[in-house]
Amino acid sequence: PYPRDVPLTSSSQIDVNAKLLLDLSNYYLFKGKKNFISDNFRILIAGGSIGDEAIAIATELKKTNNATNVEIIVLDVSRYSLAIGKTSAENLNLTNLITFIEGSLLDPIIMAELGFFDLIICIGVLHHLHNPAEGLRFLFLF
Repeated sequence: PYPRDVPLTSSSQIDVNAKLLLDLSNYYLFKGKKNFISDNFRILIAGGSIGDEAIAIATELKKTNNATNVEIIVLDVSRYSLAIGKTSAENLNLTNLITFIEGSLLDPIIMAELGFFDLIICIGVLHHLHNPAEGLRFLFLF
């Protein structure tokens, strides 16, 4: 079933290619000039569920450096999924890089409190909204 209902115990259990995701983001969004390791960098995983993308990215960045300048936020409406993700992050010693927040990507108060991001990842979420275009426009503000 998706999402997985068991926390991760190893980063090898993730099927997300974080290196490719970061490389493509750098190429297409930052013209190859972004250094994810040395630059301060904020990532929002909107509708992040159990946090696989966040965990994969944090693991990839931690390979090169402790990535203390990176902040990854997983936002989701499911408390249950977030609990699984948080336990996975704890199991993999990634809690210093990933924060799990319960809430909707359409909530203006939550989004305003979170502030702006360098990169927003929203995979498999928008099509569940009543108005996907509105959701995309809203994320563009942050």
